[in-house]
Amino acid sequence: MVKSSVFTKIQYYNIYYTTFFEISQGLIGVYSGFARKNHKLHGRKKPSFEKIERRL
Repeated sequence: MVKSSVFTKIQYYNIYYTTFFEISQGLIGVYSGFARKNHKLHGRKKPSFEKIERRL
């Protein structure tokens, strides 16, 4: 029982961290995409957080 519960815990954390990593990578991609778009449009690198929040 102890071994199986430890294994499921590890599996659960593995899945959790994998999904968290993928989500964070996606957010970074969206963020950098907006930063680049804003830089081209307004000539500055400051991204607008409001646009990102609205899209998400």
